[in-house]
Amino acid sequence: MKKAILYVVLALIVLTSGQGGYTLSELDVSVAPYRWGLVEWEVGHFFNKWRYRVRQALPWHLPPAAEETILQDYFHLNQKISHMKTVVLQGAIEGYGPEIESKTPMERMKEIKERRDNMRPQAEERLEAEISSILAAEGFQSRIGIIWPPVDIELVNPPSVLVLSPRDKIERRGDITLRPGLGIEDLDALERRILEEQDLSALVVSIGGIATYPSIVSADHGLSHALQVAAHEWLHQYWWFRPLGRNYSRDTSTTTLNESAANLAGKELGQLVYSKVTGTSIGRSQKDINSSDQSDHGFNFAKEMRETRTEVDALLLDGAVEKAEEYMETKRQVFVDNGYYVRKLNQAYFAFHGTYASNPASISPIHLELSRFRLLQESLGDFITEIAKFGSYEEFRKRLQSLEQDKSVSG
Repeated sequence: MKKAILYVVLALIVLTSGQGGYTLSELDVSVAPYRWGLVEWEVGHFFNKWRYRVRQALPWHLPPAAEETILQDYFHLNQKISHMKTVVLQGAIEGYGPEIESKTPMERMKEIKERRDNMRPQAEERLEAEISSILAAEGFQSRIGIIWPPVDIELVNPPSVLVLSPRDKIERRGDITLRPGLGIEDLDALERRILEEQDLSALVVSIGGIATYPSIVSADHGLSHALQVAAHEWLHQYWWFRPLGRNYSRDTSTTTLNESAANLAGKELGQLVYSKVTGTSIGRSQKDINSSDQSDHGFNFAKEMRETRTEVDALLLDGAVEKAEEYMETKRQVFVDNGYYVRKLNQAYFAFHGTYASNPASISPIHLELSRFRLLQESLGDFITEIAKFGSYEEFRKRLQSLEQDKSVSG
């Protein structure tokens, strides 16, 4: 009962705080057919786990799969589904017919999806338990055994995000959440309509998760990625009750501090959980490799993207908006030609990705500053609780300088 009350409190907080973000009334008609509703989602998903727990307690309920391997099994099935989607698409291209085998790829994929979906509630609970155990070890469990906020996750497709920016400067004006799974034609049409009618740069981006309550986390990129995203979203929830979270939208730098700290700590926390679950350490992700290393033929994505951002800022500062946009499209094609798919490169692209200071699209020093701040903390838990205390980027920067000066004197 105690835990149920906590969950209800969290749901009410999420619902009453609203979706936030920046909207223009003129956009309502354009966005309405694609919009994702937070309230509707909360109503439909919040009590899912309680229904699952009641069903688990019934005496005629079949025992679950082996709990110790549930996460690996679940994500293995998800990987098979991704593979089967490719098979189905290829089959359609090549005229694959049901006469070749007793079951078509589509039929087999449907069976695998049913197996995965039946495992999902148990996989979510195991994911929550494993993250909670690491949080407890880092000092986040109270004397009465509560982690606040409780870790609660839904492994479903998160909404897409429509990002808006002025054309004459790179500035993240706000986000509008859209239904997941929209087609490329819909995305292009919506972005073009906003550009033409509102004179705003617009971009619809896919995200790995969102800090609703429960958190929505995508399972499409494997266990390691899901753990890091789940940790990232829990950190947003934890900081929401503290100065860092309450001042999320104070200014661009404070937003970047929040998101970049969640990236850094979420990655470390996710890796700790992954090692505990699998018994193996995690190597560098493909995203890390793409962001920092050269490709086989010497093309350095991170370097090229940062140079692109710097040049775009300079052009916009001179008022050369159309020239900047032409330059971005030219560079986008260069990325594509070198194996890095960028659907659209515009001001909104840099406004969104620039919020994450470790991303090549960012020119912020905050990621390096956070890395230095992390080295000055004894543990991950200390880093998370200390960073939570800052209500602005300036407060953080002054504290970092003070700590480094103290270390220099004592050293």
